[in-house]
Amino acid sequence: MMSENFTQQHKLVEEISNKGWPANIAGRDGYEIVLLKKVGDGGTHFHRILKPGETLKWHERIFGNFMALTVDMRYGRSFLVERTCITRERGCEVVVKANVCYRVINTRTVAVGTDDPLGKLRDKVIATLNRELATYLEIEIGPTLVEQIIRSIGWVPELGLKIEDAEVIEFMPNTRLVKEEKLHLLEEHGQLARDVFGAFANRDQVLLKARLEEIKPAIKDYIDRQREIEDPIDPEMILHWLDLVATSSGTWIRNLVETGQLVLDNDIINQLPSKELLPTPPKVKESEGDGSKKSPDNSSFT
Repeated sequence: MMSENFTQQHKLVEEISNKGWPANIAGRDGYEIVLLKKVGDGGTHFHRILKPGETLKWHERIFGNFMALTVDMRYGRSFLVERTCITRERGCEVVVKANVCYRVINTRTVAVGTDDPLGKLRDKVIATLNRELATYLEIEIGPTLVEQIIRSIGWVPELGLKIEDAEVIEFMPNTRLVKEEKLHLLEEHGQLARDVFGAFANRDQVLLKARLEEIKPAIKDYIDRQREIEDPIDPEMILHWLDLVATSSGTWIRNLVETGQLVLDNDIINQLPSKELLPTPPKVKESEGDGSKKSPDNSSFT
């Protein structure tokens, strides 16, 4: 026995039993019936569609030899998609689970125009999500964007179906990748990394992963400089920098660079956005007497 395809599983199209034919088949509210005239040995040919309340004509009941397919035309039909999609950033993924609402626009196309139309619509939704989300940074992706992408598909004429709405049920980062990056940081910075991660929730850890390559040189420079002047390394300062970079795409780091608090390579500096409309970052305090630099004041970060 052949397994049912996605359209059949959702009972979008069902065959009406012709036992006891001629039968008085009639359309009913919310459904339309596609009549296929049987031709030769196993062949069929489209005959006509019965609308709700419409019945077979007397000669069709007596002389006809038909296959009847009922198509569910009701609003509010839906299916579920669940997918792990890559983002523009290397190694960053998001897990999406959404309910997709659709309806039939062309009864004949759905019934006989294509094989498994609902399965093809589901595949189109998945392909569109994969393609579009791959153009965004992980931090830019959320349920609203996912729903907009799905709704944008709209009517698909070759399938006879139209997407009406979408609702994200679950949305989360791929925590496996976060754990892998956390292990890498622990190996590189030991207890300092543990202190930083201890202050982060799961979502913050993902934002950290998203900007890690951009902030790593700044963290290293800060640690080296504090050790050079024999000042303590403040995990809260690193935490603030990571959080600000994750939420403002590097603009705070440019401020820190331009005020001399951090030293970055020129190729990194050139990739940072402008600092317009940003508050002034904390200034480096000069110690009294010897003029050596102390660690930045954290008061303006809190």
